[in-house]
Amino acid sequence: MEVSALSGGWNIYRSVGSAKFVPGQTGVQVPISVDVEQPAQIPLKISIRGSSAKFQAMTYYGGN
Repeated sequence: MEVSALSGGWNIYRSVGSAKFVPGQTGVQVPISVDVEQPAQIPLKISIRGSSAKFQAMTYYGGN
């Protein structure tokens, strides 16, 4: 599983994390690393290697 994010002033999605997704598995956590300067919503694109499925999600960094 690959996760890309639109952040840090970039106008393109860039890779921010990955994790192994085993067939039959029902969930996976993907640690991501995103550069942020202030609280913001961060668009994510998620893809699974070997699959044409693509997903979009949003995460929020509120600071701390």
